[in-house]
Amino acid sequence: MTETLGESPKPIRSRRNVRGMRFEEMNQWTMDSPEDSDTPFGVREYLQTTLRQRNQATQALIEVPPNVDPNVWVYEHLREVCIELNFFIAYLRDECTRESCPEMVVGEWRFLCAAHRPPQSCAALEYIVHTHNGATSCLTDIKHFPFLARVPERSMKMLKDIARRLDRVFAHAYHNHRKTFLNFENHYRTYSRFSALINRYSIVQANEQTMPELARA
Repeated sequence: MTETLGESPKPIRSRRNVRGMRFEEMNQWTMDSPEDSDTPFGVREYLQTTLRQRNQATQALIEVPPNVDPNVWVYEHLREVCIELNFFIAYLRDECTRESCPEMVVGEWRFLCAAHRPPQSCAALEYIVHTHNGATSCLTDIKHFPFLARVPERSMKMLKDIARRLDRVFAHAYHNHRKTFLNFENHYRTYSRFSALINRYSIVQANEQTMPELARA
């Protein structure tokens, strides 16, 4: 009896950097959609791949891919913003000091740090670090975000709170460390994406944002 063989499964192109790989060969894969992934982290991998290529306009980068929950898309974008803020903090640390910025000030506004109970005044860089650490801890907490394909409704308020505080971080840098902010932004475009995201999906209302209109244009 002759055995009939079916078609061979389509090979999945590896999307992994491996030991011994040349630097110029790293991250050289593409993804047309989150469904191209062979892991449960398809949305995250697709977003990271798209951001690495950076060949799309900001508005295109924040548009939700087909079959993806918009809340998950917002969640993954905020995770990436927090990753890039690690570099932003490194840019700021030499000039945003206790002496230059003893309080978290944005224009006429002064903000208390919610990392303390009760909230209290912090030097601006400490506020920024505390805000970043708190946001990262929350976004990686499976109690609040236990699923990869959806965000519990109760957790959406946390995303809005995180985004509102992150907006203050960018606003402080824009107001008080303009040259450093622009140097970082010209390279990473982090704030441009963040601003487009929170406005496109109504995460932070315009009257709650502390960044001036000029920077949001």
